[in-house]
Amino acid sequence: MLVETAGSVAWFAMDASWMLSIAPLAVTLAVPTLLLNLLVFRFLRRTWAGWLVAGAMVAWACMNVLWMAYDLKLTAWGLAAGKAFLALGALMLVASVCISRAEALALIATRFRRLRLRPRA
Repeated sequence: MLVETAGSVAWFAMDASWMLSIAPLAVTLAVPTLLLNLLVFRFLRRTWAGWLVAGAMVAWACMNVLWMAYDLKLTAWGLAAGKAFLALGALMLVASVCISRAEALALIATRFRRLRLRPRA
């Protein structure tokens, strides 16, 4: 999906900017990273597992942006908020597997491409 790919590219560029200490660019790239990951909801199949896995991806992006904001000393509460999004994302993944194991695992394998997971044939 083009939106997911664009979101991944923005995320990669944001993380690279963060790592290279180019704070203004990293902060600027946080906006398209979050917006593109939210836009995925527009194109997904309307199932509980689909919503939960996409939500976990958005939670992961939010966690990353908040962690970055904390690390760049833009907010004192970013790390705590990032940990809350980590817990929320993990809870959504567990819930998706509980609701529909096969669908959730297939979605996790395709949506979490950064992990290079592949569903079994």
